[in-house]
Amino acid sequence: MALTLREITNRVLQVLGEDDIDPVASVIVDPYEKLIATFVNQIKEEVEDAHNWRGLIAAKSVTIAASGTLGALSGTNNRSRLVRHYDPIRGIQDPLVNDVTDTSAKFPLHEVPLARLLQDRAQSAAGTTGVPYEFAIDLFPSSSDEAQLNIFPAADKSRNYTVSMYLPQTRIGFDALDTEIQVPARPIELGALWYALEERGEELGAAGVFSERKYRQALDDAISSDAAESGGFQLVPV
Repeated sequence: MALTLREITNRVLQVLGEDDIDPVASVIVDPYEKLIATFVNQIKEEVEDAHNWRGLIAAKSVTIAASGTLGALSGTNNRSRLVRHYDPIRGIQDPLVNDVTDTSAKFPLHEVPLARLLQDRAQSAAGTTGVPYEFAIDLFPSSSDEAQLNIFPAADKSRNYTVSMYLPQTRIGFDALDTEIQVPARPIELGALWYALEERGEELGAAGVFSERKYRQALDDAISSDAAESGGFQLVPV
C-alpha cells in the first residue's frame, strides 16, 4: 500500500525525536515539518529518476488533426520520459509509439532527433501531407508545459497515436499531505532521514545507520524488485 506525504514525513520526524504533524492538520505550517517534507519531496524525485517504476508508466493517447504536425501529451512534464523496450531480434531499444488510427493495422513510427525532424519539415514542400512515419518527442516546448509528439510528414487525415511515457509525480505541496506517493516508501524515508541528519550535522553520529549507505542500499533493493517484475522497459531521455 502506498504511503502518503504525511505518513513518510511523520516516520522521519519520529526517528528524529520530533512530534508528528498534527493529525487534523490539512496544511503543514511548522517550519521544521516543512523542511522534512521538502526533503521527502527531494528524495522522492531522486528515486523517481533512478528507475522506470512500473506504477509510473502509462500509455498516452493523442489525436493530430489533418495537416497537423504535433499534439500535446496530456499529463506529462519536463521530467517525463519516453518508454522503450529491448528488441532482442534487432538488438535495439524500440520506442513505444504507434499509429492506431486503424485499430486493425496499427504500426510503429520511426524515431529521429527533433532537430532532424524539424529539418525534414522545413525542407519539404509547403502543404505536403502524407502518412507520418517519423516522430520526435519535445520535452521542452515553448508553448506548453506538456511534452509534445512531433510527426513528419504532416498528417494526411486525423490520426490517433499511443505513446508510452514515464510520468513522475509533480512535487507534492504542503497542502496535499494525504497524497499517496507512487514509488517505494522505504528508500524515500531513509533518504529524507539522511538529508535531515546532514542538516543537523549528525551524519556521523549514532543515527548513522540511516545514512546515505542505507538509503542507497534500500533504493537498489527496490529497483531490483521492481525490475524483476517488469517487462524490461528502458527509459532514454529524448
